[in-house]
This record gives sequence, structure tokens and C-alpha cells, in this order.
Amino acid sequence: MGNRRMMSKTVTQTQRFLTLPLEAQAFYFHMLQNTDDDGVCEAYMILRLTGLTEDILDILEEAELVKQLNDELVYHITDFHEQNYIDMRRYNESKYVGLLYEYDILTTKEYHDLS
Repeated sequence: MGNRRMMSKTVTQTQRFLTLPLEAQAFYFHMLQNTDDDGVCEAYMILRLTGLTEDILDILEEAELVKQLNDELVYHITDFHEQNYIDMRRYNESKYVGLLYEYDILTTKEYHDLS
């Protein structure tokens, strides 16, 4: 997982994002900061850190900013590669790559070449 993540105005300055409650916006930023190189984030730790409930994840999912991958609160940031370029020389494959294929988020190696 990288130590730096970008947040793009093409996502954060849209009606879809700005109409979210402030708690949901802040939670999204925390999720984005804690993603792996495929845009996958384990949300449980962030829930514990922020003191928020799982309802916040439902709000983000309704806004189509995240997609739940399993019952262990593993989520994919849907616009991750729009906001972040990962140099393939530094890329580390997600330990959840199987879930990305299962949900057709990751279909071929070309997915990474586009980012």
C-alpha cells in the first residue's frame, strides 16, 4: 500500500459527493487514504478510528463511491484509478485481487495498464 494517495476534484467537487453528509465525506477521504494499489480498503479499522457506524458505508455505496466486496467490510473505491496513477514498477497487487475478479472490477491485466 502506498503512503500517498490523490483526491481529484473531478470526484470531490461533484453534486454526488458534496450532497453527502460531512461525516460520509470525511470517511471517504479516510478510506481513500488507506487503500491498497487496486483501490481496496478494509473499512472496519476506519470505523473504529472514527467512531462512526456501518450506516456511513451504506451512504457511500448509495452514492456509488464504494462497492462492498465481502461481509468483512472490505470495499473498493470505484473512482480510485481516476484519482490515482500507480506506476507499475511500484505496484503491489491487492491481497483481495480474487474478489476484484469475482465482481468484474478487475477483468484483465489491461485494467492496470489504463491507470
